[in-house]
Order: sequence, then structure tokens, then C-alpha cells
Amino acid sequence: MKFGMNLLLWSGEMHDGLMPVLESIKEMGYDGVEIPVFEMNVEKYAEWGRRLDELELERTAAEQLGHEAALFVGSGTQSNLIALLTHCQRGDEYIAGNLAHSYLEEGGGGAVLASIQPQPLPNQPDGTINLE
Repeated sequence: MKFGMNLLLWSGEMHDGLMPVLESIKEMGYDGVEIPVFEMNVEKYAEWGRRLDELELERTAAEQLGHEAALFVGSGTQSNLIALLTHCQRGDEYIAGNLAHSYLEEGGGGAVLASIQPQPLPNQPDGTINLE
């Protein structure tokens, strides 16, 4: 399992002042970062890719799509619960892999806080669920 950190917690864009933050993130044991992308400047992000390679940090990009409104939540657990509530009504069921983080590690938040019951199906070795 790998752990990453979203850099939007510190900055709206990549700049040299983030290097101490990135070094601390690596020292804390994180494997990667999610970098904010507001404009597509290929050279700028190629340079950041080299810097992150030197720190041995993997990266993904979080592109800002210009939506009029957005919701920031402080944890993946909160965002998973919001996603469940977006797709389900109280009393509904949802399908989850029996090894899914939201099923195993989030304290039954869907059931406890949203009255949405998980119906686990076995995960295949590659993490997918066979629906046949």
C-alpha cells in the first residue's frame, strides 16, 4: 500500500518554497504527492517531475477544471462517505470489494452514518470484482 499527500493543503501552485515541504513529506514516509495543475505549462511540470524523482516521490496531478463550486473535505474517509451519499439513499445497499478500503478500514461509516449497507463481493487477485 502506498500513501500520498495532496499539495493543495499548502499551495495553489508549485513553487520553489515547497521544497522543504516535499522533503518533510518524504521524511514522514509518504510515497507520493498530488500536484495542483492550473495551467498546462509542460516545461514547468517536467522540471517538477525531475525534482520529485530526485526525492523518490511519485506524483499524480489534480487538474483544476474551472467548476463554479467545489467541496473540500479533510480526509478520504469523508470523501468516500460523500460519494456514497451522492449515489445512494438511506436504506440502499452498495457493492464493494471485500478488500476495499471503504469496506474494511472506515469503521462502517456508510452503514453507521448514512444507513447504507455494503454488500461485499470477493476481490480478484488484480483487485477487480467479477460481476458474473
